Amino acid sequence: MMFEISRRTADRYFSKVVKFRDNNICVRCHHKHGLASKGLHVSHFFSRAREGTRFNLKNVDSLCYACHQLWGHGEGRPEYIKFKKTQLGEHVFQCLAEKAKKSPFKEGGKQAYIKANDRAIIKMCRLILAGEVKL
Repeated sequence: MMFEISRRTADRYFSKVVKFRDNNICVRCHHKHGLASKGLHVSHFFSRAREGTRFNLKNVDSLCYACHQLWGHGEGRPEYIKFKKTQLGEHVFQCLAEKAKKSPFKEGGKQAYIKANDRAIIKMCRLILAGEVKL
C-alpha cells in the first residue's frame, strides 16, 4: 500500500530548480517539456520521506510521467539504479545511499529542523531561479 508524503512549499521550489537544471527535459527519454507542463515530474531516487536526501540534487531527476512510473514505481527500477550509478559514479552513489539511511533529526527536534531547513531551501531555490546563484 502506497502512502502520500506531503509536499511542502520547499518541495515546490526545489522541483522548479531540478527542472531548471535539467532544462525541462526527461533524463530517460529526453522529451522536452514546456515551462508550465504538468507532464514532467521530479523523481527522488531515495524517497522524499528520507529528509537526509530529500533536497539533495544528486538524489533527483526530471522524468516525464511515463518514465517516472517505470523507473520510480515500476519494473524499470533496476534500470534506474544502473542510471544513477553511471550518473553519479559508484562511490558518490554509495555515499548518497548512506546519507539516505541516516536521520538528520536531533532527539525531539524534527519540526524545528524541518522549519529551519525548509526556509534555507526556499531561499537558495529563489536565488538559483533568479540567476543569482549558479548550479
